[in-house]
Amino acid sequence: MGVGRQTNSCPIGSCECLIKFENSARPFKKPARIVPLAIQKGILHKSARVLEVGSGSLRNAFYLVEKIGCKVDVYEVETTIERFRRRYEKLQQIGSNVFSGSFPKRKYDFVICTFVLESVCPKSARESLLVMIENVLTKEGKFLLSMRGPKDIKTNWPAIGRGRKCACKDGYITPLRTFIKPYALPDIEALLEKAGFTETQFLHSYRTLRPQIINLMASKAALRPGADGQFGRRPSPAAARAGGSKRDWKKPA
Repeated sequence: MGVGRQTNSCPIGSCECLIKFENSARPFKKPARIVPLAIQKGILHKSARVLEVGSGSLRNAFYLVEKIGCKVDVYEVETTIERFRRRYEKLQQIGSNVFSGSFPKRKYDFVICTFVLESVCPKSARESLLVMIENVLTKEGKFLLSMRGPKDIKTNWPAIGRGRKCACKDGYITPLRTFIKPYALPDIEALLEKAGFTETQFLHSYRTLRPQIINLMASKAALRPGADGQFGRRPSPAAARAGGSKRDWKKPA
């Protein structure tokens, strides 16, 4: 998922190098591993209403349409849609909606986002994106997320020096002039929690907190009546632990 047709400077306006956001979308053919995995585990099904955020070349969307026959709407920036125009037109012809600019208003059972979140700069933009995703999920909706972990990131790229950092000091500029922010398991769990996701299920057993690839499913916050009888967002585990010691993070079973 890229941002902008032309080469743009980092959103914070102080990067020495320029980030080419349009380089983030790659013409992959096979779906991201989490998609067939979710089908295999019985998570994704034909009747599900699905939105893919950062749909790129539509590898995941077409796989879902062809494999289980579900309808998939997609959200992508205009430059990427134009780059893969024929594929997006084909998707629209079979009844899918293509969104760009304004985020969709309708509700979805699943939102899929693969290798997009870690390419968004700055951190506040990543946080805003997660909040928008949480808002379009149904009460029982699930968020399927794939992202690159620290072990998949090189920090000695010769084209840009040793791990040239973005000016926001939150990630790296790659040789393709894209941005990358790798997350360890506890860090992405905390980021999701901040956006309103109170339960995170990792779809693999990891031997390290800093894996190569992260595949997870997150559930949005449940609602319960407050003291005034109205429904409000259930306090997050972090809020409930306020004043206490930091929770020990445990590896998934």
